[in-house]
Amino acid sequence: MNRTDRNWMRCHPPMAWSLLVCLLLSHRGGAEELSASQVVKELRSGIARLKAEEVRLSTWECVAEWSRGGEKPTSGTFLVKRHGASVLLDITQTLKPDHLRAVKNDSEMFEISSKTSSRGWVLSGHVKPISDDIWHKALSDGRFAVYPLLVASGKSTILNLLDDKSFVPTRARKVAENRVELDYEVTDGDSTGRGTFTLAPDLDWLVVRLTITHTSPSGGSGRTTFSRDAFRDGDQIRVKSVAFEAGVEGKPQYGSKSKYTYKLLAPDTVDPAEFTLAHYNLIAPETPDAYEDRPPFNWRIWGGVGVACIVLSLVLGWYVRRRTT
Repeated sequence: MNRTDRNWMRCHPPMAWSLLVCLLLSHRGGAEELSASQVVKELRSGIARLKAEEVRLSTWECVAEWSRGGEKPTSGTFLVKRHGASVLLDITQTLKPDHLRAVKNDSEMFEISSKTSSRGWVLSGHVKPISDDIWHKALSDGRFAVYPLLVASGKSTILNLLDDKSFVPTRARKVAENRVELDYEVTDGDSTGRGTFTLAPDLDWLVVRLTITHTSPSGGSGRTTFSRDAFRDGDQIRVKSVAFEAGVEGKPQYGSKSKYTYKLLAPDTVDPAEFTLAHYNLIAPETPDAYEDRPPFNWRIWGGVGVACIVLSLVLGWYVRRRTT
């Protein structure tokens, strides 16, 4: 500030300081304030486009690296295949001999496993009909491999987080060219979470970073950081990698880190038959009839219990009346 400016502020103090405050508020942190509700609408529209984009992908490989607390890091390889709404996730871990596969088609979900030293598949789980919630729970960490564009930390997908009844957007701002931040709050029982989305409007509002801070009534807190490295390839969006880190304040043994690196494979390797049990020479187990298999209702026993309750209520009523008279 030069001498002329200082002299002007001395002569017009109220006006000068009001102008200065307005300038500071309008350029807080160099960010341009935006409507939080409008940004949420843009994010939802972007999610619809990204969901269609994921369906267009057919086959890709994902190499994962995990480390939890002070344990030795492990790694695994996911092979993902898609055919329309059907999804196949093939899992191979370096420290486990099992070969696992989770499959979802239009009507059912099943899990199968095979030892590397033996032939054939064994059915280890089957659900029919299927819901998105059951599918995401079954995937566990595998959801990072299956949904590279839409996965989010803490919830199965970004849309699940937005649809949470306790989700409240609190602030939105443009922080850089093609970068928008959206703050929010969410509650889970007695715990409160505050997070910040970093969005890329040029990538259909893709979430490129998400930070969440959790606090509980007891004073404990945890922090989760999720980041996504992505780019546009013509009319498609590609994800190079996703990184996830979580920790609890003062308890490093509960911390975890993971990274998922993606590689697209040739699309002609998808066989629609792979998404059915018949392809593995397996059949769905019969679902027991809960009403047919339950023991018969014993009218004598429950009738006797009912009579006993009536007699007991009469005796108690007589006893109370006698004590009060």
